[in-house]
Amino acid sequence: MSWDEWDGMLRICFVRKNRTMRASWLGTKEVLAMVERNYRVWCAMNNVPVDDTVVGEEEEEEMEIDKCAGAGEEDEWGGIMEVDEEADDTPSFFKEEAERLSNANGAKTKSKKKKTRVAELVREKIRKVLEDDTELADQRAAKCNENDFLRLLSAFNEEGIHFA
Repeated sequence: MSWDEWDGMLRICFVRKNRTMRASWLGTKEVLAMVERNYRVWCAMNNVPVDDTVVGEEEEEEMEIDKCAGAGEEDEWGGIMEVDEEADDTPSFFKEEAERLSNANGAKTKSKKKKTRVAELVREKIRKVLEDDTELADQRAAKCNENDFLRLLSAFNEEGIHFA
C-alpha cells in the first residue's frame, strides 16, 4: 500500500464527510471518470484487454437484423395494430402547458460523452466493493474507522482499482 493511494481514496470518501459511501463513489461523474481513467492505466500496465465499445452499439445492430428477419410478421397480423398517427386527442390546454414547462425548465441536453463498456464495468466494480465485499455502501465516512478504510482500499486493489 502506498501513501498516494491511501490519500487518494480518503479524499474521495471525505469530499463531504456526512455523505454515504455510495453517494461519494457513485454519485458524481467526476469521481467515476477519474476511477475509470485510473483503471484504464492499470489495465494498460498489466496487459488486460479493455472493451471500448459504446453501450448501445450492439443493440442497434441487432435491431437492424431483427427488422429484416421480421418482415413477414406484418402479413401475419394483417394490419390489426395500425395506429392513426395524425389523430391526436390531447386537449390543447395540455399541449400548451407541456410546452410552457419545457421552455421554463430548459430542454435537457444529452451527454456528449458516450458511455462505454469500461465505464459500466468500473461502476459495477465500485458497487460490488461497497455493497458486497465491504458492506460500507450505507456508512458515512465520518463514522468509519481506520480498519474500514483499510478493508475498502484492499477490496478496491483486488478489483484492479487504484488511486495513484
